[in-house]
Amino acid sequence: MNILVLTKEGNLLGLADRFSREGHAIKVFTPTKLSGRGVFETISPPEIPSAVKWCKFVVSDWPQPQSFYEKLAMFNKPIVGASYHTELLNADCIAEYAVMGKLAVFMPKSKVVGEISEIYKILMSWELPRYDIRFGRTWFSGRHKEFMNWAVQKIPPGDMILLQEPIEGDVDVQIIGLFNGQDFIKPFFVSNWENNLGSAVVFPLLDGNQLAVQNLNKLANYFRLVDYKGPVSARLTIRGDQIFCRELFVGFRFPEIYAILENLRAPASSVFHSMAFTMDGTPQVGDRISAAVQVTSDDLKNMHGAPILNMEDPDKLRHLFPGGVMKSDLKANEYFISGESEVIYTAAAYGANIRVIRDRIERTVSNSEFPHMRFDLMLLSQANRLMMVLKDRKYLNAA
Repeated sequence: MNILVLTKEGNLLGLADRFSREGHAIKVFTPTKLSGRGVFETISPPEIPSAVKWCKFVVSDWPQPQSFYEKLAMFNKPIVGASYHTELLNADCIAEYAVMGKLAVFMPKSKVVGEISEIYKILMSWELPRYDIRFGRTWFSGRHKEFMNWAVQKIPPGDMILLQEPIEGDVDVQIIGLFNGQDFIKPFFVSNWENNLGSAVVFPLLDGNQLAVQNLNKLANYFRLVDYKGPVSARLTIRGDQIFCRELFVGFRFPEIYAILENLRAPASSVFHSMAFTMDGTPQVGDRISAAVQVTSDDLKNMHGAPILNMEDPDKLRHLFPGGVMKSDLKANEYFISGESEVIYTAAAYGANIRVIRDRIERTVSNSEFPHMRFDLMLLSQANRLMMVLKDRKYLNAA
């Protein structure tokens, strides 16, 4: 297949690399400098129209101008991961609230405010319920009057404001589904919502679980209507038997997508082909857990050309998604740091339990070396608590 990959900051370079290694012809465009020489073809902006005609489908991790989507429709080329309509949900919490409210997704108590003066009235009579303040994609805690006084000063003039009841629960999770334009490809996955350590652990959810039924399944009609195809994530707070949907993100989250691909017993290209062309398909995952960890390097500006040792064995690349990596134009299977992407590569692993996964990732990372290598496995240990909470509620296999 011919696949066009558009990636804003190089986060999808690992996927482009995987497509290429599965035997497909790949063209990549990013507004940043391009890495991956010798693995896939990189293109410039004037070459994008011809690449659209050339490809079978497009994968993108950032929104495009409306004219681009019109061009794709003209040539009947599907796009996975981006949509003109769904981008509004990512940019505006008011639009997100409207869609979730219309489809009866269970949210915290919410109120839309159009005037700053109304916020000040609430401050003057500070009584329960107190509210978090949201506007655009900014979120301020409203648990204390002092926080709210400060947050009000940050609101841009004329912005609509969403006030929401703060929710404290047993655990915050992220549920992830892969939508094929008609329905979600099973299984759904659940992960930690925050991945500031550059790592993610994902668990396949049992079929018919309430995390999916009460949230992403309800949103399927909207994604059909706007012809979106690709990953969808929802941030949920679980409190006893209640599940609150706090936030949506339509598109790719990293490194979660690489953890999911590591878990699926199918080539990445076949999974994306199923999403692009609304094909049925349930990739097998069994009860496996998977994780992905981003490996970075200090002093990135000076890292261009630094050698990456012990990556010449193709078998080792099966569990790596290269990002800031370039392949030698002169010598086969010789790799260097491109100096263009903070994430040098993402290492992934699957297994029966988190300790096995941690060991496998550590072994995979230690098999390659480059200067000032950095990675953090702390989140893998923290994921045990998440797993216990989800098993206790019968969202995961209890074995």
